[in-house]
Amino acid sequence: MIAALKDLLPRIDAWPSEDQEALLEAARGIEAERTGVYQATAEELVAIDRGLDDARGGRLATVEALAKAREKFRDEGLFAGPPGRSLTSYRSRVINVFTGGSRAPPSIGV
Repeated sequence: MIAALKDLLPRIDAWPSEDQEALLEAARGIEAERTGVYQATAEELVAIDRGLDDARGGRLATVEALAKAREKFRDEGLFAGPPGRSLTSYRSRVINVFTGGSRAPPSIGV
């Protein structure tokens, strides 16, 4: 382990839980890239299950709704952010686009 990381680890305990969660999310992403295995969080599993239930129930997004979502991505500049933007920041912005600012995972419906 590099010295800078060893120096940082003891201070993480004093960070707010939101910052600790962001660090955990980033570390999970790095681990997934290295191993090729991604472990979904409980929140992500709930969202996946809800999406599968929606699909099984025939509750799918219309072509118009998908076009509107693409426009929101373009309008929000989600794919053209400055270099170095954290994945947590990006993820939060994506969730906010779909949920209007609530932190609940988005549900796609008709």
